[in-house]
Amino acid sequence: MFLETIKRELADIFTESRITSDFHHYHAELGLLKDGLLELEVDGQEYRLAPDTKLEVICRVVQIDHIPTCEEVRVVAAVGGVKREHCGFVEARYFLVKMFYQETNELFSIDYSSSTWDL
Repeated sequence: MFLETIKRELADIFTESRITSDFHHYHAELGLLKDGLLELEVDGQEYRLAPDTKLEVICRVVQIDHIPTCEEVRVVAAVGGVKREHCGFVEARYFLVKMFYQETNELFSIDYSSSTWDL
């Protein structure tokens, strides 16, 4: 029951609409919008994403470190949505992101990885 409560609360706080909004706002603040499109390079591949490109949440993780002391939430999402999934491997339409939130639920960093995997 306890884990179910945590799962529900994480889903309520870190909704797909919030994750999508945070993703686009983060990059706009970095000045990565060109002609209204978000321009990114991930693993040598260039992307130009519309501001309404959705993210699909793959997982939400709470991490509590004891040394050094810190807490964070990580959200892994597929940019453009999940293209396919097979045996636990997920392929995103564009690429995958890991978004890091601090204990105040504010986004502080994003890691990117390509979504290339063969069935």
